[in-house]
Amino acid sequence: QRNFGFASIFGFALILMATWEAVLATVAFGLGNGGPSGLLYTYIGVWIGFTLVAISMAEMASMAPTAGEQYHWCSEFAPRNFQKQLSYIVGWLGILGWQTGVTIGAFVSGTILQGLLILRYPTYNPQRWHGTLMAMLITFITAGFNMFFANWLPFVEDVILFLHFATWLAMLVPLWVLAPKASNTEVWNSFVDSGWGNTGVACLIGLLTNVGAFIGSDAPAHMAEELSNFLPGIKFTVFFS
Repeated sequence: QRNFGFASIFGFALILMATWEAVLATVAFGLGNGGPSGLLYTYIGVWIGFTLVAISMAEMASMAPTAGEQYHWCSEFAPRNFQKQLSYIVGWLGILGWQTGVTIGAFVSGTILQGLLILRYPTYNPQRWHGTLMAMLITFITAGFNMFFANWLPFVEDVILFLHFATWLAMLVPLWVLAPKASNTEVWNSFVDSGWGNTGVACLIGLLTNVGAFIGSDAPAHMAEELSNFLPGIKFTVFFS
């Protein structure tokens, strides 16, 4: 039963990537390792790199549309003598990566909720295990929704896609209007090395902030079996993401 269309699969990809949301959640890490200019330059580099990856994935998705994606493409396009071995390795790396991604998403969401509680209730005494329990609750809720209310997923993706762009504007406009203006030097030549002894190494450590905003661009291809109009939506969305 194919429930997803172009809009919902496009929303699925953008929401999973959580571009500006991911940067806001992890920007402190990049500011402490590379600084403002390090974040800017590494973002440009990451964007170029992920664009090339997305183009390659779009090409393979057009030739072999499959929800398995990377491990299946290895079994199809890798040198014949190494297809099985590479497919097995890539498959396990994918499983481990997605398990880690689910964990990180739940943990960040739980700690954000805890931060909101701290902001709203000054008398609240935060404990680390509170954040852990919130992350576990979020995991159970999302797993239950996917198991029992999967038919509602396209609708939810459409709604959150709208919220994704609306809240982006709600964050961007006040910052644009009210934030103090930085000088050219602050923008282009303001690096921070928090003890690594090398500015380049510090920027590479802080690369995690920008990489987090692009992870998940392969999501549409993994939803191939759920998409009613596969090729146009997948090829465009993977490329655009």
